[in-house]
Amino acid sequence: MKLDIEALMQSGTNLPSPPDVAKQIIQLATHSELNADCLSDVISTDPALTSKFLRIVNSAMYATSKEVGSIKHAIVIMGTNAATSLALSFSLIDTMRHQIGGGLDYRLYWRRALLSGTAARVIGETVGEADLEELFLAGQLQDIGMLVLDKIEPGFYCGLNQGQYEQEKVILFEQKSYEVDHSYIGGLLLRKWNFPERTCLAVESSHDSLKLVNNVSVTKFVHCVGLSGHIADLFLNRNESMDHSRIAKVAYKCLQLEKKKIQEILKRMSVIIPDIESMFSTSLVRSGEIQGILEKASDVMVVRNLQAQKTIDDLQTATISLEARTRVLEDISRRDPLTGLYNRRHFEAVLAAYFEEAVNNGYPLSIAFLNLDNFKNVNDIYGYAAGDQVLMSAAHMIKRSLRNSDFIARYCGEEFVVILPDSAERVAVEICERIQNSFREQSHKLSQGWDVPLTISIGIATNTDGRQFENVGEMLNAADSAVYEAKDSGHDNCQVYLTKQMAPVARNLH
Repeated sequence: MKLDIEALMQSGTNLPSPPDVAKQIIQLATHSELNADCLSDVISTDPALTSKFLRIVNSAMYATSKEVGSIKHAIVIMGTNAATSLALSFSLIDTMRHQIGGGLDYRLYWRRALLSGTAARVIGETVGEADLEELFLAGQLQDIGMLVLDKIEPGFYCGLNQGQYEQEKVILFEQKSYEVDHSYIGGLLLRKWNFPERTCLAVESSHDSLKLVNNVSVTKFVHCVGLSGHIADLFLNRNESMDHSRIAKVAYKCLQLEKKKIQEILKRMSVIIPDIESMFSTSLVRSGEIQGILEKASDVMVVRNLQAQKTIDDLQTATISLEARTRVLEDISRRDPLTGLYNRRHFEAVLAAYFEEAVNNGYPLSIAFLNLDNFKNVNDIYGYAAGDQVLMSAAHMIKRSLRNSDFIARYCGEEFVVILPDSAERVAVEICERIQNSFREQSHKLSQGWDVPLTISIGIATNTDGRQFENVGEMLNAADSAVYEAKDSGHDNCQVYLTKQMAPVARNLH
């Protein structure tokens, strides 16, 4: 179901609304004459807000030399912009966290919000970002779009159950249901509330951490918020085998943070978390867990060779977005001239690097062959020019269904291939099913005014501890066999390569 976001924002129906004090603070923030006296007067009208404000200014988060005893004094020390963001953090979170809904796990939601805000501030402090309080606020609000979806459909998140602990599952679930996710909705909501644009952009991009931000002046701020969600998940995820190396990869790619800096961030958070728990009268991390998190992160990140990973990341940069690729890569010999995707030769070089990285470090790796069903009929009925338009449309449709970390290329003819790094079979199947659904639900519009429906068959091969391929060629053959098995079983199917007994297809894959 496509959600009419614009109409929803205009009507205001079922949208969360800020409390009165927060509205006054937001209104003050838009005035050029904002000063300590005005802001102090507003904050002082709320005793609970006043108390929390003074407690955090005197906490380990700020480490002031002597106790700050008044709101005005605190604002003078911090500056009005920082104080405004901090006051908004307390006013919004303290009021809105008492709301209840249907399927959303509100306790988990607010734990993640507070951990993300704390992490965003610590990350900003580490990388030299100036506006730490705005980061604290943006980190807390990055999932506010989930409150909107929970109000629109109170039982919506019931279908996820424990999946709410895994943000990747949440995003896939939302996109499958509404064609948008909560980060996009959150950005629109904050714009409606007249929040600063970079806060809106940070929330909107929070689950797209490797995305290149066009506005260079806000790139570091946005990436601090994006990384904060991953750090928060370290403290929340119940799965002890959670992939710490993925966080190291994001941290290095976005902010050039290496292992030592990540460990410093986690240690700093371990100092601050008790103060946050006290101020909000909540438990964020179970007793004794923090030390275990620090030790596990240290053990995993020692193994991770971030300098060697940089070579892989340089290749992966090309997959972030078509616009970014065209700016960064000028070597058109790597491109398919029709679709703009990478060509087969470049795909094979990139796959070899991913395969070696996955084997050496024990990461899962999936690849998928995607073959347009009955494409010959398009050329026969509409002509080859129309066929080219359909290929371009299909390339765009596939790309739109992928994650930023995935790599797509045109392999040959009507066949495409996708690399799904750090993806086990289950994740690969979910992504491929999303691609198939987009083909089932949308036709390809031609310039002559025709709508051409088309389905797609997909074959998947996954390299994991349970199913190891000896080399890249063997893995490619497996995925190729699977796609032809899918087509032989009636088209519009998704086939996973299961055994070496699956008949190989006689095609030149090398």
